[in-house]
Amino acid sequence: MIETGFEEYARDWVLVQQRVKAATRVCIYDRAGYGFSDAGPKPRTFDQENLELRRVLKLAGERGPYVLVGHSYGGALVRHFAQTYPRDVAGVMLAEATPEGARVGIGGGKFARLTDLAGDKAPPAPRLTLDTPIEVASPPAGGADPAQLHPEYLVLPLSEQRWHARADGRSSMQEAMTSEREWSPYYLRAMARTPQAGSLGHRPLIVLTRAEGGYEDVPPPLGPALERERVEQKAALAKLSSRGTQRIVKGGHDLHLGNPQAVASAIIDVVKQVRARGGHTGQ
Repeated sequence: MIETGFEEYARDWVLVQQRVKAATRVCIYDRAGYGFSDAGPKPRTFDQENLELRRVLKLAGERGPYVLVGHSYGGALVRHFAQTYPRDVAGVMLAEATPEGARVGIGGGKFARLTDLAGDKAPPAPRLTLDTPIEVASPPAGGADPAQLHPEYLVLPLSEQRWHARADGRSSMQEAMTSEREWSPYYLRAMARTPQAGSLGHRPLIVLTRAEGGYEDVPPPLGPALERERVEQKAALAKLSSRGTQRIVKGGHDLHLGNPQAVASAIIDVVKQVRARGGHTGQ
């Protein structure tokens, strides 16, 4: 089960899916508000999104426990899923996952920790407003120019580029991301306040990390300090499980586009480890 990052769609992962599907069944979806999914209940908290994901998997007839794959924001989201529904998770693969100590640019050459952006208000209880599957309408044809996309998306088939460009025009996407950005620091702060080493138990875990952090344009001493911090935080993610390992790979933050083979290989390797332990990962 693949959980995407901010401003990503299920169809952006086609290059990984093509490489994994012969080895195992792959499930990927667009969160509520993303792509052409209906807008879900707000706020878009980790609790809310993971409750919906669990419900979707059940309604789709997908039997757990699952191997969860999380990229960027999706990495923190699947960690929360594993802690909330531990019996549903057999293994985890994190690709450029957002760690709890991550910093983001706030303009003017300044960076702030996401945890410092957390509000003090606790998230409301999650809720399900729909008890039956929704049939999502196909996106309309035409009307969007793939040339407007970031160049990294040009590795996708043209049909997927056009689909992405059309989906970017939906207001529900921006609304969902705004809510996710507002509430995700709350959960990252909770993680930072509690020791996370071993929080995934003995589950197979592979952490994919890009070789360079992209801070070359940030002058010293801040740039080198950010890079050292990034390396330490990403290495710490492998300690979430006693069976965790880290792989340093080529590619930018969006490894599913820049290095889909490395992502696919990591997913397959986690699946193999789960099967060797007698876990279920549907074919």
